[in-house]
Amino acid sequence: MESFKKLLDVVFIITMILYIVLSFCIVFGQIGALAMLNGPLTALVESSLLKTTCMICSVTGLAAYVMSYLYRWKMGD
Repeated sequence: MESFKKLLDVVFIITMILYIVLSFCIVFGQIGALAMLNGPLTALVESSLLKTTCMICSVTGLAAYVMSYLYRWKMGD
């Protein structure tokens, strides 16, 4: 069980970092496209990164949900 907890911790940390990095890429990509007044580039940044970002965010949330049961967290912890 301890090895599963360690694996889950690693999965959570990696997916959280990826989610944050991809979110920044979306935001700064769209800001850059708006600064260049390039509307199609704004849509391209969103369409190319949004689905991947949402899937990684879902994995992060699922890992956190499983961790809450394994570590027996309570409300307010």
